[in-house]
Amino acid sequence: RDASQIVVWNVETKQPMYRLTGVDGTVSAVAFSGDDRFLVGTGRGNFIAIWDMQTGMVAQFFKCDRPATSLMWGATSIADETRRTKLTRYSLMTFHANGINVHFLEYDIKSMSYVINSQIVRMPSSGLTRVYETVTSSPNDGEVLCGTQAGELIVISEASQVYRASLPLSSNGLTSMAVRNDSVFAGAGDGVVRKLSGADVHWSVSAETALSGKVTSLQLNASGSMLYAGTASGMLYSINPDTLESNIIAENPASNVAAISFGASSDSFYSVDLDGHVRCWDLGDYSTLLRTAVPKQGSSILIIESGDVVVGMSNGAIECFDASGVRQWNIPNAHKGAVTALNSDGALIFSGGEDGATRLWTHSTRKFVAQFHDHTKAVTGILIDRGDKDQLHTSGLDRAQYTYSLREERRIQYHLNKEGGLTSMSQRLDSELELVTSTSDGMILVCNHCCSLFFVRRICIFRKKTSVNAEICTPVLH
Repeated sequence: RDASQIVVWNVETKQPMYRLTGVDGTVSAVAFSGDDRFLVGTGRGNFIAIWDMQTGMVAQFFKCDRPATSLMWGATSIADETRRTKLTRYSLMTFHANGINVHFLEYDIKSMSYVINSQIVRMPSSGLTRVYETVTSSPNDGEVLCGTQAGELIVISEASQVYRASLPLSSNGLTSMAVRNDSVFAGAGDGVVRKLSGADVHWSVSAETALSGKVTSLQLNASGSMLYAGTASGMLYSINPDTLESNIIAENPASNVAAISFGASSDSFYSVDLDGHVRCWDLGDYSTLLRTAVPKQGSSILIIESGDVVVGMSNGAIECFDASGVRQWNIPNAHKGAVTALNSDGALIFSGGEDGATRLWTHSTRKFVAQFHDHTKAVTGILIDRGDKDQLHTSGLDRAQYTYSLREERRIQYHLNKEGGLTSMSQRLDSELELVTSTSDGMILVCNHCCSLFFVRRICIFRKKTSVNAEICTPVLH
């Protein structure tokens, strides 16, 4: 967790067993020993702590010259063969920018406590300064494989504690590794997963596959029949370890979601994120039906009756794509600043921007028709009233909510929220068709606008005034 605390959980009861402290700064690496007896952890500082999992107490606490970026437990052995009581000696490898250390942890009968002795792995005489991002045991006994920020695979002999070889694999870091039988799978910052085989100083790449985004994690299932990879772009892949054929099994936006929109069905919806990716999500199995990229950051999204996707851009343009992701048309410079809200009644497209303007465009020709400019800050919501198609509702960060007559092109209602700005707006499909708005101070406002005055009911969502950034009603009630 983001503090100098490590929480150990019981998987069966789903309850915390220990809350361990003593790490200097934010926790950066943890590792269990092979028999689960000990847990080692380190933070951004130079201190390393080892806890006894039988008691939750610190077994050893020591300081290194540099912070450790990776930790790995090595082989265990008998501390003293001549003694009647056979005590286990644990080996722990810590990886630092200036070298690799091997620490031996064993129980000292005289002091009745665990003691640790450290040694340094012999590196090339010319020096080898690296940041170690991932480490694992080699399929060959007595070897340790290290992935570096420079994109190298470094081989260390654990038995003799000597550097053996370095194999360049990627120009953007070697970030994760997994081992199956005699094969090593290496994931890199360039999005490529490589399959390697070999031993000591002789290694070769037998296959590789390219994924979307930096590979952040590789893991084999219990049987070793499937390899799973996570990437920085929010993708989770299943990979055949024999052929390296990959399939996307889940994905998430890697950046903030700027807007979501339902079309005519409640079975799916569209989203646009700040990285400029537009996705259509199936609510049945949560899979992605469509994935496309827009040239700039997206800030709003709308699904029109034809099934086309209209996206408001951060540069003030409005882009339209068909269901397959092919661009159909655009309106450049629709607003000064980002296009923050969109809606359509079939004949007209309504857009709201950071400039506080609400503008009307013809759907067929995309010509400018009219505008309303009452908001002093960004427009966050535009709605065509479900009961009266002549009424247009808008909300903004200036805390104001306006209702306009499209026929008369004038404002007919106005409400000013007392505290937070209005961050989004939708409308109920039942009851009295109340307007539902969210606020920047953690409230949901339910507004009855059926007469000349607004009647507002406030619902507190977050007590600490956390902003509610979006809320939406699905098109079909269940």
